[in-house]
Amino acid sequence: MPHLFSSLFHLQRNIRYLILMFLLLGFLFTSDLLMAQTNLTLSIASTSEPDSSDTKDGSADNERPVLTGEVVTYSLVFEIAEGTSNNVNTAVSIPDGLEYIANSYILSVTNDTGWSDTVSVIGNGSSGADVTFDFGTITNTDSDANVETIDISFNALVLNIAANQDGNQLTTNATLNANGSTADSSEDCIVEVIEPNLSVDKRQLPTFNPLFGPEMTEADAGDTIFYRIVIEHTGNARAYDVTVTDFFPDDYVVSVLCCITTGPTPGALVDSNPPNLVFS
Repeated sequence: MPHLFSSLFHLQRNIRYLILMFLLLGFLFTSDLLMAQTNLTLSIASTSEPDSSDTKDGSADNERPVLTGEVVTYSLVFEIAEGTSNNVNTAVSIPDGLEYIANSYILSVTNDTGWSDTVSVIGNGSSGADVTFDFGTITNTDSDANVETIDISFNALVLNIAANQDGNQLTTNATLNANGSTADSSEDCIVEVIEPNLSVDKRQLPTFNPLFGPEMTEADAGDTIFYRIVIEHTGNARAYDVTVTDFFPDDYVVSVLCCITTGPTPGALVDSNPPNLVFS
């Protein structure tokens, strides 16, 4: 009998060990399954304005130029291993000067995972407010050799604020989390703000040679006075709807001799309120 009780004791202990092992393996293969393979990437899919170059990918030293008011479409992709992954979310860091556009995301799944739930979005869509895409529990029932991925694209607006000056860089990145732990992090995705840079110079010229010589210091009624206005653009972004207005006293009779340009020819001379000049 003692041997029988001893055998039963060891059998019960072994059964407890087996149950504990199965529970532990089950935890590993459900909660941490996402850790096995993710390959999280964040990239720029497109930008909205044709006047900003789309040849740069947004990586370090290859920043994507963007205009204020431009919409940047990001693509966030990660792989899902087979099995069940709990409490899955991707947190996207949005810098000041960028704003997530509410309800702009599009969710797609490649190589059918069998997962069809929707994603919930956490974030208020204000300047610099981070956004989190919460997937909850993801169960990938596809057991073939193909890689299953989830792709979520979303839009962010480049804000027209004082902080977004020419050359300012806005860096976005993302982390993939499961059960409160970080599974993977993306590389930085960088856009660089470009703006027009216009300068205006007006000076009085001598009457005998409008292009060279000292300024006139005295003039009588009936004298002709020459002025030259130079508008220069040294920025990397186009300037739209530019208007230059020059104000003259009422006693002046104004005429325009010529316009010399080294770039696009200006539009009409709008003499809307003589003797003032308006170039548009």
